[in-house]
Amino acid sequence: MEHGNYNILPRECRIVDVKTVKDERGVLSIADSDNLPFKVERTFWIYGVPEGETRGGHAHRECAELIFPLSGGFDIMVDDGKEVREFCMEVPDRGIYIGPYVWCELKNFRPGTVCMVMASHPYMSEGYINDYKSFRDTKITVHRFTPQLAEDWDEFIDGAGNGTFLLKRRFMDYHSDRFTDVSMLFYNEKGRIIAVLPANYDEGTKTVWSHQGLTYGGLIMAKDICAVQVGEIFKLMTDYLSMMGVSTLLYKPVPYIYNELPSEDDLYWLFRYGAELCCRGLSQSVKLGSAFRLPESRRSGIRKARNAGVTVERTDDVDRFWEVLNQTLQCCHGVKPVHSAAELELLMGRFPENIKLYVARLGDEVLAGSVVFDCGKVVHTQYLAASPKGKQMGALDLVINVLITEVFADREYLDFGISTEQGGLVLNEGLAFQKEMFGGRGVNYDCWKYEIRNAAR
Repeated sequence: MEHGNYNILPRECRIVDVKTVKDERGVLSIADSDNLPFKVERTFWIYGVPEGETRGGHAHRECAELIFPLSGGFDIMVDDGKEVREFCMEVPDRGIYIGPYVWCELKNFRPGTVCMVMASHPYMSEGYINDYKSFRDTKITVHRFTPQLAEDWDEFIDGAGNGTFLLKRRFMDYHSDRFTDVSMLFYNEKGRIIAVLPANYDEGTKTVWSHQGLTYGGLIMAKDICAVQVGEIFKLMTDYLSMMGVSTLLYKPVPYIYNELPSEDDLYWLFRYGAELCCRGLSQSVKLGSAFRLPESRRSGIRKARNAGVTVERTDDVDRFWEVLNQTLQCCHGVKPVHSAAELELLMGRFPENIKLYVARLGDEVLAGSVVFDCGKVVHTQYLAASPKGKQMGALDLVINVLITEVFADREYLDFGISTEQGGLVLNEGLAFQKEMFGGRGVNYDCWKYEIRNAAR
């Protein structure tokens, strides 16, 4: 039996020390909203337990509890289905937090023991799991990502209903030095991954992003997951983040066009948990294979480029295109590319079938080009740029036309990316119009703000 070694507890269980004041008159312990992890809806206490009797022997579907030994002491066993720990509870101002889907048993009560339990929910008989086999068969568990799980993570992304290669660890980790990773994996009762959450933590603001270094994130879900399971995951995720001291989750779901299967259960549960839409970027995406006729201005540019002998080809010569890209972004927007040339070369080496560079050349001169992220059903133009000469010759029009009508004609969408600024409050109308002239139409890139503290209470 462990006495005080609480460093590793199953699931979201944790020790809670309440404020205590001591003077010559005795000791006063205080439990108020500032040092409790939830709003207390019910309090009860257990005493007079006969020798050898056990209390508990169940898990809760929704309710969380704080258990304190007000006098005497007892042993407590907590079991999350993967790990079982037992502790001696005998300090009146030190309790243990037991979250949903944790099996709990209290035993070895000392004479005169009084045990107080604070609960986050009113009593509901249907909220109890009283059979241990049923507990093992129904629960979902969460595990913090570690590098040892990278292969399992990437394998799951390959088979998920809304995963893309951008969500693989080999992509995410290229800039791991910039973010504090708090990604999570969710397992069913058989130990199979059913969802993952790419996430990073900003200590200064107590905010978790999913994910700050990615265009999108959110829950990446197994193809056979059901709505109830996603709801259980949201509850578990909320409790887990609350335990971490997180105040806010900023959640960027995968835009629907990237989903292999309908995968918007997470949006429903964001609504149910009171999350608010805080940012909305508007992208223009082309439905490939649709009968869209380019306007004459675009067709004229394409003819001009072809008549001048401009050709489009795939290349690995990142540096030549980066000169054009840097010049374009600096002149037009006063910014630099999100990736450095070295980072893009690194990622192209890791994902040669997913990250591709196409350029328009006139002889050896690079006039325009596009870095394409090939996500299967959707291809995304991560970067588009043309030199001043390339713009005059219609080189970028030719690149885009070749991508749409030749290289990726068998895909479902070509996604140009967002044309908005300031979290969606400003639309770059000229940029949006350029994309619309190739058939691009609106797809939203959203970010939801989920106040963990309020939901956990």
